[in-house]
Amino acid sequence: MNDDTISRQAAIDTALRAIGDLQGKDSIRDEYIVSEMEEIPSAERHGHWEFIGGYGYQYRCSVCVTCAERKTKFCPNCGAKMDEVKK
Repeated sequence: MNDDTISRQAAIDTALRAIGDLQGKDSIRDEYIVSEMEEIPSAERHGHWEFIGGYGYQYRCSVCVTCAERKTKFCPNCGAKMDEVKK
């Protein structure tokens, strides 16, 4: 996974411009693309893994409370960067 942070709006604008260049304007398709891209997690979200123990899922995201089997750099559900230290 690449750690580069990009602007969601810049990505939406770029995708719409590229699609428009290729196929012409289609507002229903464009609205669908925008709505899907708005669901991309923000790279600005930060959290930490909370150890919960148990069988299988041992960690929980402090942002969205999704459980995971192991610690990763980003939450697979909300995209939060896991770099905050629990105090």
